[in-house]
Amino acid sequence: MHEVVSKSLRLYPSVPFDVKMVVKDDVLLDGIPIPKMSYVGYLPYAMRRMEQLWGVDFLEFKPERWLKDGVFVLENPYNFFVFQTGTHVCLGKDFAMLKMKLVATRLLIHFTFYVEFSIQCMQLT
Repeated sequence: MHEVVSKSLRLYPSVPFDVKMVVKDDVLLDGIPIPKMSYVGYLPYAMRRMEQLWGVDFLEFKPERWLKDGVFVLENPYNFFVFQTGTHVCLGKDFAMLKMKLVATRLLIHFTFYVEFSIQCMQLT
């Protein structure tokens, strides 16, 4: 369940666009200087669909991608930063993950889900 919730959050982030304010002069990893009191925005939605970060199958829903010998392992936590990462990780991360798993489990217990594909064609005249 952890892998399924994580994969869902990667493809459909709860925060698709984020902005941070720089509190002191800084430099990005590629050398671009960021002056104090500037704003830096980034697009988690787009970043989680980048082939160079996730491979050629980046759009596939593959929860097993993060399983190594049956254990959930993130190769690079900075690629998957749903709850931020490093020293700024969300304090409620574990609680939020638990709640998402509980809700998903309850839905699976009480409802039957079907996948339906619909192809709509337009006739050009």
